[in-house]
Amino acid sequence: MSAEITISNLNFRYQEDLIIKNFSHIFLPNTYTMIVGPSGCGKTTLLKLIGGFLKSQEGTILYNGSSYEGFPNDASLILQEGTLLPWLSVQQNIALGVKLTHSQHDLQDIIHDLGIESLLDSYPRQLSGGQRQRVEIARALATNPQLLILDEATSALDMITKEQIQELLKSLKQKYQMSIIQVTHDIEEAAFLGESIVMMQNETVSFHQSPFAKDINARQHPEFYDYCFQLRQAFKGGR
Repeated sequence: MSAEITISNLNFRYQEDLIIKNFSHIFLPNTYTMIVGPSGCGKTTLLKLIGGFLKSQEGTILYNGSSYEGFPNDASLILQEGTLLPWLSVQQNIALGVKLTHSQHDLQDIIHDLGIESLLDSYPRQLSGGQRQRVEIARALATNPQLLILDEATSALDMITKEQIQELLKSLKQKYQMSIIQVTHDIEEAAFLGESIVMMQNETVSFHQSPFAKDINARQHPEFYDYCFQLRQAFKGGR
């Protein structure tokens, strides 16, 4: 089962500044949604509101049709800076995410899908950026989440590693059938992953759907880069 987030007439102010104005959208279940925009546009604030880290001041946010407070029990979060515990091994870090109802067989499947079998006895300080991110994803999946939230999760990675993680996320989404909401400032990343794209700029919000979101080989097609150009034009206010 995957989560549906319904937001209606959401407003959020920080001091005197209106960060989010009259935002309404349904984040559909089993959908990869990308929230894209420049720094300061409110995208991370929106993610924090969805995650229950901030409380909405005006409007409603429903999780599977019900109001909620705090981070949903059946959701997982991956942050840009990472949250692996340095004194625990990779295997121990992943085990933190295992629910009592989750079997060892399922966990081994996740470890295999992430390609980290050889890293289980290593510690976070011994891992590359891409390896650490794979472990973060494995720990998140170990909770069997309905919703996976990612905040700029690939922004610190080099280009090749970033693309590998993007391809991995796309394949995992198709296999595990969960809802994913990811914040990015990278339009190409949004085009590659976003079955639904929420484009934010100041108080302006537009919505798009990438025809390449389910194509693991999207970057091999010239039309993909044409679509990225179209998104950039839309971002600038023109089509």
